Amino acid sequence: MAEANDEDLTIRADELRPGDILLCVFQPAGGLLYYLELIEQLIVDLSTPGKQLDYQDYLDLVKLLISLFDQDRYYHAAYWNGAKVFEEHSKDGLGAHDLDTYRDELTEVVRYVSDDGTELGSPGLSAEPVQRQARALYDELHPSGARGYSKWNCGLLLALCVVRMSRTQMVDAFEGWLRAQIERDLPEWTKPAVGEALDRLFSADNKALLADRLTEYATFVLRLFQDNDAMVCSQFVAHAYAGANDGTGYVIAKPTTPVLATTSAALLALPGTGGLGDGDLEGVLVELAGSLERLPPPPLSAPAPSVPLEQWAGIDDLYTPSDLSRSRNTRFMGRLQLA
Repeated sequence: MAEANDEDLTIRADELRPGDILLCVFQPAGGLLYYLELIEQLIVDLSTPGKQLDYQDYLDLVKLLISLFDQDRYYHAAYWNGAKVFEEHSKDGLGAHDLDTYRDELTEVVRYVSDDGTELGSPGLSAEPVQRQARALYDELHPSGARGYSKWNCGLLLALCVVRMSRTQMVDAFEGWLRAQIERDLPEWTKPAVGEALDRLFSADNKALLADRLTEYATFVLRLFQDNDAMVCSQFVAHAYAGANDGTGYVIAKPTTPVLATTSAALLALPGTGGLGDGDLEGVLVELAGSLERLPPPPLSAPAPSVPLEQWAGIDDLYTPSDLSRSRNTRFMGRLQLA
């Protein structure tokens, strides 16, 4: 299992091996107020008939929510073929990009290891079968390939992370994360009023409504993508391995132990409340609760699902970044250092 717990461990570009997996770590783009305002604006936009959403406006929020609902620190995964990074990219579908495009990212590297502990690229465990499969997938799926590749798959990845959780888990993950940020940052004397606002936001009725809307919008996204040959970033990586050697080897086993909600909340800590006082934060939370209570379900224009919602979580070939990072078949190699 990859253990991303040694921040002093680094790996240079010239130390990468073909087949290495790049995992982008969530880095806050702002404080708590920034993300609460993004959530509020998203709810307003979703509540406005005919409003066309621009995913770029919410990309920072999507990165946070992928990491939160995947219960890990990562929001993106990519495959290094020794010369280029094969990855799903929100603006242009599947592409092959230079490693230098990761210069502004905090990226951690994991390497495939067999069940006997042999690293990919070592004697006896060639990377060539994986390389061939990754190239075949790329040739098939990139924009000029036979199938094409859906864009904005970060939205699809978020939906998959949501539907893999129970209703209780998805609400508890969000509530636990938000309460953890506030508990850490606000002085004791400010908390009673804020606590009352939080209790309203996470009342029993609002928890049920939040679970309903998360499930409904995730299902809506799945319906939009289901007939579009969609494959999220981490799924591409997993397929490159699973398809090598005719599927008889290089399989990345999914983790079997859950991540504690307290662990994921700690991994996704924000840099602070952004200067909010107790009255300001109370007002923001009250407004957010009101907006949630007015949020309608998604439109009914998406096609009926070909796969029942309750079966999505059990689909073997759906992988998230956390599945890759926590597998017994990956080993943490360090944080990527680009000269």
